[in-house]
Amino acid sequence: MKYIKEFVEIKKEDIAIAGGKGANLGEMASNSFPVPNGVVLTSKAFEEYLEFNHIDPYSKKYLEDSMLLRKDIVSGSFPEDVEKEIVSFVNEKMEGPCAVRSSATAEDLSDASFAGQQETYLNVVGEKEVLSKIKECYASLYGKRAISYRKNKGYDKDKVFLAVVIQEMVNSDKSGVLFTQNPNGTGSEVIINASYGLGEAVVSGSVTPDEYVCDESGHIIRETIASKEIEIKYNQKGTGTLTLNVDEKRKSAKALTNSEIERLTILSKKIEKHYNHPCDIEWAIKGGNIYILQCRAITTINLSNKLTPWQEKLYNEESQKGIQNKKLSKLTKDSLIFMLEKTPTVYYPLDSDLSNRINEQKTRIFAENGIGLNADFCVNDLGIFHLPDGKKTLSLKAFRLIKLIKSYKDTAEIKRLGQSYERKTSRQVKELMSEDISSMNFEKLIGALNRCADQVADCAYGRFSYSLFPGVIIAKSIEKSLKKVDSKLSTYDILMGLSYETYMLNLDMEELALKVITTKGAANLLNENPSYDRFIGEYPQLKESFDLFLSKHGMKSSNNCYALESASLIEEPDRVIYLLTPVVNAIILGKRTTSLEDGLAKYEELKKRLANSMSKKKWEKLYKQIEFYRFAHVYRESSQYMWETLFYRCRQIYNRLTKMIEKDGLILKNGSTEKFFGNNKSISTNSESVNVNDLHYLFLSELSRIKQDSMGYIIIPEELIEKIKQRKQIRPVAEKIYEDEKKYLLMLGKENDDENSLSGISGSSGFATGKACVILSPDEFYKMKKGCILVCHYTDPEWTPLFTLASAVVSDTGGALSHAAIVAREYGIPAVLGTGCATTFCNDGDEMAIDGNLGVVKKVS
Repeated sequence: MKYIKEFVEIKKEDIAIAGGKGANLGEMASNSFPVPNGVVLTSKAFEEYLEFNHIDPYSKKYLEDSMLLRKDIVSGSFPEDVEKEIVSFVNEKMEGPCAVRSSATAEDLSDASFAGQQETYLNVVGEKEVLSKIKECYASLYGKRAISYRKNKGYDKDKVFLAVVIQEMVNSDKSGVLFTQNPNGTGSEVIINASYGLGEAVVSGSVTPDEYVCDESGHIIRETIASKEIEIKYNQKGTGTLTLNVDEKRKSAKALTNSEIERLTILSKKIEKHYNHPCDIEWAIKGGNIYILQCRAITTINLSNKLTPWQEKLYNEESQKGIQNKKLSKLTKDSLIFMLEKTPTVYYPLDSDLSNRINEQKTRIFAENGIGLNADFCVNDLGIFHLPDGKKTLSLKAFRLIKLIKSYKDTAEIKRLGQSYERKTSRQVKELMSEDISSMNFEKLIGALNRCADQVADCAYGRFSYSLFPGVIIAKSIEKSLKKVDSKLSTYDILMGLSYETYMLNLDMEELALKVITTKGAANLLNENPSYDRFIGEYPQLKESFDLFLSKHGMKSSNNCYALESASLIEEPDRVIYLLTPVVNAIILGKRTTSLEDGLAKYEELKKRLANSMSKKKWEKLYKQIEFYRFAHVYRESSQYMWETLFYRCRQIYNRLTKMIEKDGLILKNGSTEKFFGNNKSISTNSESVNVNDLHYLFLSELSRIKQDSMGYIIIPEELIEKIKQRKQIRPVAEKIYEDEKKYLLMLGKENDDENSLSGISGSSGFATGKACVILSPDEFYKMKKGCILVCHYTDPEWTPLFTLASAVVSDTGGALSHAAIVAREYGIPAVLGTGCATTFCNDGDEMAIDGNLGVVKKVS
């Protein structure tokens, strides 16, 4: 035949004529793997179909209207010789229903699966239906989802053609997907997803399948038996499929027997050996016989990041809701880039509830003044988070905003209100921290967690109301006045001599560093990057000094916008060592932070200079603004440290909750039915395990539904276990979507033809050259040397000691108001922020030129 090739005539190299799916099926059939009989309608038939119907997909009218293109393809006619060959095959060789599957010539490649991008039709009967479904396959090549996928993968500039697989249907008893290497485990593990009926239920994500993790011989390492609520079967009375409910007995049973698991594993390893690559395989079992329906060879893809077919489908659907498809204002974009510095990873549901109490207060204040603002960082019920588009709506109360801004003119009153609010919240935080959580039962602990969350909101509300919002408005007025006196002056200059958390941490760290320097051998040990325990073990005489430092600053966290996915210095004292190393090195080189006394003296000198440069009336007004701005800065720092303290308590409570389940045992409640599972670290249901540390997959309102009975047993509704399981399975999708949206945002408008340069946001002016030092986390602080250019994802106060050594700073995230920008201006070094990819663009030791004025980073050959 001219247009139709049987599977045994096709090899894996024939992608150009058979498409990826067809080429792989042919390869397996040719090598005696159990593939259902079938053929491929080659891509030549597709090309001739387009030509016969005078359809050029790359013409202007179709590029502008893909819907018209799909409509014209479906309504077209087959060339006579093509149609004759298809009809002849169906009537002579197809004895029953068939599956009609798209097979693109850029599909199932090593760097792109194209999973779910074109269409598949099941239980297709008769020549007329087969011809119709082939046309629909052709049209699916130009669906929005497929076009977007090809563009993202870099195939949008290449002409992609379509072959069609026509294959005997297997009305399977059970089916699923198999990975010859576990994408979430080790390379020696095989992972199998299985459910009842046709495989489309598993591939599409319509059902939660059983999961079996095996060794290479098929022996089960661990298994998860899912609910398997539905199955998809043939429509015996016509074409297409039916979705049926699974009876209760089969829901709780294993979909596969141990023998089937072993046979599947051994067969998959033979396929993997043949391809010499890890594979993901769609399979089916009918009457005890195994059939391979599809196989993708994976080479360059990092398996740890690969999504299963149903995850890929969900990813494609959720990606359409991302900011890539929304119009962002410059203000929204800058605000999001600033927030990304504080939220590098997607929240878990519980952390979202607790941590977003901060950002919600900004939205609350806008709402109180008539402006609806889509700016919250909340995950949805699936555990997926999309960056907010900053969309604003106005109500009749919007006039209040004008009144609010006018109230900021009375800086003395705003300061008085802020001081009062700060005293109140500080007292309340101390009261919460004094509660004895060790004596609380489960429900009281949940209550304490809710109180902490409410108090975080209170701290943040005061911060926005009496520090950040009025501070932004008043800073503009102050800056204008300062520039009239000296163009080099900025609002940073009026903060000299202030005692605030970050500044005092740096001063106290220097005091600690001096004691290390004067202790024989201690500074040398720091160069070995020791643990805290080892350092104190070798120099016990320094423990009292370290304890004093931790008593003052121990609540400082690794990321202040995460309640649970963070840790304080008290919890991770090794970070004190990481912080100390660059400070010791800087002091040895003669670099010190300005003392409080010297800073205050400089501030007094600046006040005199300003007072002498303007009228008494103007100075009195400016002085009140400056005094408020200094207060606002201190309040900004203290409010953050208060919620960091509360987040520490949240982690203590969360850990206590999990330990109570481990110690006291668990009762799983489903309606009136209760099952006791004993005191274990995992919650088991139907052979399924959910670790107690997975409670962060629940929202706070859901966590509050867990109770403790009079016997001390913890009672958890079974539906919450199902929620945890679902969100755990979706988590890789959530992480990928968040990373995609971050990358899109950071790279927006940064197209650059020069492969040796990057553009970003100017955070601090100036020009510097030096060797790049890429630091991804505090445990790499020891790498920083004097004169190097600090290259990092982002910085927070913990990173400040590195600025004493750096000649410039370059970051992936951040903006003009971020920590890196503020501290870089303080130290007088250039900063280019929000580059999007500096940490991958630069390598340690690269000679770099940093232009802080233009926001440009260049590699110097």
